[in-house]
Amino acid sequence: MLSATGKMLRLCRPLTRTPVLSSTASVSVASRRSIISVPNHDNMEYKTMEQVIDNLSRGVIGGPMTFDPQKYNEMRQELTKYLPASQDELPARRMQDSFDTAIIPLGTETDTKLRDRYMTHLGGVRIGRLLEDMDVFAVHLVFKHTLLPNIPSDVTQSPFSIVTALVDRIFVNGAIFPDQDIRISGHVTWIGKQMHHQHGADYG
Repeated sequence: MLSATGKMLRLCRPLTRTPVLSSTASVSVASRRSIISVPNHDNMEYKTMEQVIDNLSRGVIGGPMTFDPQKYNEMRQELTKYLPASQDELPARRMQDSFDTAIIPLGTETDTKLRDRYMTHLGGVRIGRLLEDMDVFAVHLVFKHTLLPNIPSDVTQSPFSIVTALVDRIFVNGAIFPDQDIRISGHVTWIGKQMHHQHGADYG
């Protein structure tokens, strides 16, 4: 990320101390950096993927409202004043700060049009459609991870432009049915000066 001074910055400040872990700690120690103790799904208030997409397009990203590209570029340029000038201005972030879950309500949604968009002609689930949702969800997680302390509470748009670059691997461990809800969850596992890594998603 480029700062106001043109220097490359990480999108968070590293933690300065190692937390003491107990049997009730919220972060688990494991051989892989991508493992955290996630919240109990039964007690979580789910958002749908449609809500995630709507929040990104209307709020966080805030696409152009007119056909005037110059006006849109001026609006984006105005947001750059909220970018940190140095790494020290960024708060420390943990993997669990970016954890989130969303569902595709194929089983509970009464509107059959949603199921039709995800169902193949053979009665399965469109993997390409799921990959599109995972792509958008990864962007959502990165925006949730990037916390700017200088941005006012009434400003919902972010000065960042985030795109997905690649997928390391995909495992399908079981059948995905078009008449059951699909849960997507994940979190940021690693950050660099120009990229983030995410862990997820899982289906339930």
